[in-house]
Amino acid sequence: MNHNVRKLTDGAMMTAILGVLILIDRWTGGFFEGTAVFLLPLPMVFYSARYGMKDSWAVLAAICILCIVLGSPQALFYMASESFIGMVYGDGIKRGTSTSRLLIRTMALGAIADTLSMVVFSSFFGYDMAGSLTEIKDVFNQFSSQMGVSFDGIMNIDSLATEIFVLAAVLSGMLEGFVTHMLSRIMLKRMRYPLPPSTPLRDYYPPKWTGYVALVGVLAYFYAMRSTGMNNTVQAMCIGLGLAGYYYLNLFAIIGLTVWARSRNPRISRWIVLPIFLLVMMMGMLGAVFGFVYVSTDMHQSMLAGRNNA
Repeated sequence: MNHNVRKLTDGAMMTAILGVLILIDRWTGGFFEGTAVFLLPLPMVFYSARYGMKDSWAVLAAICILCIVLGSPQALFYMASESFIGMVYGDGIKRGTSTSRLLIRTMALGAIADTLSMVVFSSFFGYDMAGSLTEIKDVFNQFSSQMGVSFDGIMNIDSLATEIFVLAAVLSGMLEGFVTHMLSRIMLKRMRYPLPPSTPLRDYYPPKWTGYVALVGVLAYFYAMRSTGMNNTVQAMCIGLGLAGYYYLNLFAIIGLTVWARSRNPRISRWIVLPIFLLVMMMGMLGAVFGFVYVSTDMHQSMLAGRNNA
C-alpha cells in the first residue's frame, strides 16, 4: 500500500476510534473523563510513533472537530489534551527518546492537564472548588474538636486546604501519566514496535533551564502562601506550580544522591535509593535546594568524571 494512503487510512482509523470513545463517554455520563482518562492517549501514541508529530497535527485537529460535533466542551478539553500527550509520547518513541525522559515528560503533561481541569477551569468543568476546600477545612475542624487541639495558631487552614486540593490534582495527573506510559509500552511491545532501551539512572540528566523553572515555581508557591487578598484561582495556580517544582527538584535530589553514592562505591546495592528517598523527604526544602544545584550546575558531570577516574 502506498505510504501516503496508509498514513491517511491510519489517521482516519485513529480518529474513528476516538469518535467511538466520545460517544461511549457521552452515553455513560463521562466514564472516560472521570475514570479511564489514561486510555485516551493510546490511539495517538500509535499514530505518532509511526508517523511522527508533524503528520499527527492533522489527526489531532480532526479529533477536535469530531469532538465539537459529537461531544461536549468538557470532552473536547479531555480528548484534545490527552491526545496531545499521546502525540508527544509517540513522537518521542519515533525519535528514540530515552524511557526515563519519556516517563517524566508524560507525567508532567498529565499533571498540567489535571491541574488545568480541576483548578483553573474548575467552574467550567463542574468542579466545586470552593465546596471541596470547605469540606477539607471541615475535616480539620472536626479532627481538632475531637482531639481538643486548635490548629489556628500552628497553621493556616485555608492555605493548607488549598494546598491539599492542588496537590491531589497534581498527583492524580502524574499517576495518570505513569499508567499511560506503562500501557503505551505494553501496546507497542505487543505490536513488535522497536522501543528505546531503558536509560541507566546515572546517564539521565535534564536541561539546566528546568531547574530555574522549578525554582520560580517554588518561589511562586511561597508568594501565594504569604500573600493576602489574592484571587483563589491565581493562588491555586501558584501553589500547583510550586508543588510541581518542589517535587521535581526533590526527585533530582534523590537521583543526584544516588548517583553520588554509586560513584563513590560502584558495588553499593541499588536499594540505596530507598534510604536516600526517606532522607530527602525528611530534608524538605534542603532536598529541593540540593536538587536545584544538581540540575542547574555541572555537579552531575563532576560525579561521573570522579567515577570514571576512580
